[in-house]
Amino acid sequence: MDVAIVGGGYTGLWTALALRERGPHLRIAVLEAESCGSGGSGRNGGFLHGYWEMFGKLSAILGEDRALTVAAAGSQAQREILRFCADRNEDLWLESAGINLAATSTAQLAAVSAALRASSAIPEQFRPRERPPTELAHGGGFRSAAYFPEGATVQPARLLGALKSAAMQAGVEIYEATPVANLRPGAPNSLRTPLGMLRANDVVLAGNAWMSQYQPYARHLTNLGSYAIVTEPIPEVLDQLGLRRGFAAKDARMFLHWARTTHDDRIVVGTGAGPMSYGGRVGAVHTTHTASMVRCVNALRKFFPEARDARVEHAWGGPIDMSADRIPFFGTLPESTIHYGLGYSGHGVNATWIGGQVLSSLVLGADDRWTNSPFCDRKVPRLPPEPLRYLGGKLIHRSSLAVEDSLDRGERPSGIHRLVATLPRLFGLRIGLR
Repeated sequence: MDVAIVGGGYTGLWTALALRERGPHLRIAVLEAESCGSGGSGRNGGFLHGYWEMFGKLSAILGEDRALTVAAAGSQAQREILRFCADRNEDLWLESAGINLAATSTAQLAAVSAALRASSAIPEQFRPRERPPTELAHGGGFRSAAYFPEGATVQPARLLGALKSAAMQAGVEIYEATPVANLRPGAPNSLRTPLGMLRANDVVLAGNAWMSQYQPYARHLTNLGSYAIVTEPIPEVLDQLGLRRGFAAKDARMFLHWARTTHDDRIVVGTGAGPMSYGGRVGAVHTTHTASMVRCVNALRKFFPEARDARVEHAWGGPIDMSADRIPFFGTLPESTIHYGLGYSGHGVNATWIGGQVLSSLVLGADDRWTNSPFCDRKVPRLPPEPLRYLGGKLIHRSSLAVEDSLDRGERPSGIHRLVATLPRLFGLRIGLR
């Protein structure tokens, strides 16, 4: 085997397609422990957007020029994903209606204003504009927003199905229910699976949050729970709110809430406020945490009080692999042909297309714009070792939620909670802090 890709989600499939296009002679296999998309690719909110909404924070970390490089890559990903959807001629529930960075409390107005101020360096076609509440949802729980025209929504499972079909049609071998029990570097590398030993010249690790315990990069990551709920169809409420299909918004808190509408007239609301796990282990806190599901219901009522009586038909959760600076990172393990991509940090689907380009370049040994980009060549901050990472992260997480809940109620947060909530800055966690 020329290339073995471990992980059958968006990253693995985009990588397989990029390799097939750039190396048509390659024999490529995708190994998936469960079914393709059973991880984050099948649990996300279906937001297509790049990095313009966080451009100010990117600039603070990378400098303006390198921040433009990252944001431009996100825009290219947007164009290519939309082109892929159009070329497939399948009903993927694609809607290109932009995305709103919204304030749902007075305290969040400053973050929206900061996003608008940072727009002077953004190319005009991507530049946001201020959006008043009446344009967001008539009578809803929004104060204001920065509207970014580059944004779309898709049905995530349908997109996953289209990617899987495209990869199979391109001759990529896909093996589901095939977990990799052991990986031994070498020439070639050896991967032990229930089907037997597979040997591959190059290996791509595309397991997302499920790879966060892998020691070479465990100190650069932590896993947080992400949860979502979906209502019953409520077309009358959507008409009342003036929300056309394709509406998408996220609020301006640290552990954000997001909301979108669907083709079948439902509202989906999610939160990135789920708990973290010890040592990055994926477990029940990422999939069945009742308090996080309740936060989603409360966010639904806050965003859309008109929908407070709507029945919630489904709820689910999954882990998000958070890099210390909230930017994904890619590389090759020293003295090996084992390549990895991690740290998507809940920034939507576009980063996985970028990942496919970067990882294919790494496999092919290319010295190009992808391998010389900030996704590959920056120094990713390290997190504290366990148990400090878990204990400190849990304390910061709880205090940050307490601060945000107090601000939502128009109350003054306690001094100790405000103090603890600022501690991430000591560890370089600058993006996303409000």
